[in-house]
Amino acid sequence: MNSRFQEMADEMKSQRDVLIQLQQQQIVQGSADALKRAEDTLKKAEEMAREQQEATRRMEDAVRQAEEARRAAVAQAEQMREAIGRLEEQMRRANDDRARADAEARQAHREGQDARSAREEADKAGTAAREAKEAAEKQLREGVQPFIVPTQAQREATKRKFGYRESLFHFAVAGVSGSGKSSLINAWRGLRNKDRGAAPTGIVETTAEITRYPDPSAGVPYVWYDVPGAGTLSVPDWQYFTDMGLYVFDCVVVVFENRFTATDVAILRSCTRFQIPTLVVRSKSSQHIQNLASDMGGADADDNDAEEDVLDMDQRKEKARARYVQNSREIVKWDLQAAGLPPQPVYLVDKDVLVKIPTQAEFLIVLFDSRLISTDIGTVLRDSTRFGISAFIVRSKATQHIQNLARDMPDTDDDDDAGISKRAREMYIQEIRASIARNLVAAGLPEQRVYMVDKDTLARMVKGRPVMDGIDEEKLLRDLLAEARRQKASTDT
Repeated sequence: MNSRFQEMADEMKSQRDVLIQLQQQQIVQGSADALKRAEDTLKKAEEMAREQQEATRRMEDAVRQAEEARRAAVAQAEQMREAIGRLEEQMRRANDDRARADAEARQAHREGQDARSAREEADKAGTAAREAKEAAEKQLREGVQPFIVPTQAQREATKRKFGYRESLFHFAVAGVSGSGKSSLINAWRGLRNKDRGAAPTGIVETTAEITRYPDPSAGVPYVWYDVPGAGTLSVPDWQYFTDMGLYVFDCVVVVFENRFTATDVAILRSCTRFQIPTLVVRSKSSQHIQNLASDMGGADADDNDAEEDVLDMDQRKEKARARYVQNSREIVKWDLQAAGLPPQPVYLVDKDVLVKIPTQAEFLIVLFDSRLISTDIGTVLRDSTRFGISAFIVRSKATQHIQNLARDMPDTDDDDDAGISKRAREMYIQEIRASIARNLVAAGLPEQRVYMVDKDTLARMVKGRPVMDGIDEEKLLRDLLAEARRQKASTDT
């Protein structure tokens, strides 16, 4: 039994050993398998590592290539920008060149036009120069001095020499020798030639230098200057105006006796250039009218003057007076027109009549027929305002002007003669007042009424006869009377 148990024990031990051996073999086999699997796994891991390294290398290559591509792209973009910049610069230069070319073309066109204009101007200047040369040569032949403008210093020196004062009005009385300038200055100052303080007079030129004669009446703001006669050996007419310093005076009075001379024209032309107001005066009128009247009768008269022979002296004087006035005005008119000077009135005076007129004017009447002239505005009206002298602007021959307007108006079915005359009258009044207003504004003078009158209407009104077609006659008479009363009241106080 024991042996059985021993056998069983041995058997069991043997089986256990076998089992252990089997287990060990299994363990060894398992370990070998695990090792193999591990080796396989390691190989796989190494393979994966190698693949990863390869992938990393490829990635790094890709990154490097990408960076290189980026840098190449940046470089290419920079090159593109530089190329674009160069193109833009080339385009700008091309535009500048084109603009410059266009400007040069325009400039060349303008220069061509300027050249043509310059040629035309040069031709005109050449023509003007030739004409000026011919005119200068003609003036030199005729003894006319070239136009010379004095400097400001020369003006001031001349004013000091003549005692010029801004508060006074300075008349220069000029003309040819023997025209009666000195006698007229005496008459304008209320003096006769023999009175004390009168300017010396004579048949020959008695004035060697410009002499200053203030008005002897206190408060009269006029100063008269007796200017040596032009055309004498000592004072040639071609240098008369500038050498005498006439350019500083407020007004130049040109006096002539028998005829309007080239010297008188030269003085007036210079005054026009210097914008100096002028008065043209013919002296010794009473003597000339007397001579004409004497020539109208007598045994030596022509057959055509037979009717004049039987006229008494008063009738002859009246006719001689009308002829003298007409001839004097026509002579001056045509001489001014021939000299290219604007028209202006000629004043026909006599010293013996002038001396009887008060030198202190109570008021002035500026009378005109067709239009106001520069002397009326530039001298009379402006200086009456300057010295506080009342002035009345009067247009004469109103009835005649209205009739002329009515005659020139077109006929209409609605108007009879009375209607046309009424429209002409209204148009005449409106146009005259508007014209005077424009002239006063242009001259910088205050607004002033213009009186439109007719001499026949005035005469009927003064004689107390009925007036049906008057315009301003009654208003003028009333205003003159009111002004006279105002001045008398001012004098009495």
